[in-house]
Amino acid sequence: MHALKQALFLNLFLGLIFALVACTPEEPRLEITDVWARSSAPTALNSAFYMIISNEGSEPDALVAAASNACGEIQLHESEVDDQGVMTMRQQSEINIPTNSTVVLQVGGLHLMCLDRQIDFVSGDTVPLTLHFETSGKSEVLVEIRDE
Repeated sequence: MHALKQALFLNLFLGLIFALVACTPEEPRLEITDVWARSSAPTALNSAFYMIISNEGSEPDALVAAASNACGEIQLHESEVDDQGVMTMRQQSEINIPTNSTVVLQVGGLHLMCLDRQIDFVSGDTVPLTLHFETSGKSEVLVEIRDE
């Protein structure tokens, strides 16, 4: 009888462990690719960073901030055309990265605005960039400077 109680307890314990594991949500799984910025004249004060962020996980995430020693400040922005056909830019508090999706930061859309540029952006160079995500935390990437 004692062996039967032990077997029942072990089965109940293992069942509880499997249930807890099954209920634990999967974290976001972010992949950041094609990170780039345009080369610019030494007199240009600002620039922008572009990239592709894919979330292969089962939980959403959000880009909430970014930092680089190449910029005095980095803001999350979105460009859009208003009713009069004029391109406007608005600062965003975050950029949502939904579950199983890809968000493209591109010219004329979402992007990271590099304000008070601290270094020259010369084609072929790279610039370190730290991205801060709400759930995934920090991600370090290199920005490729291109002539585009």
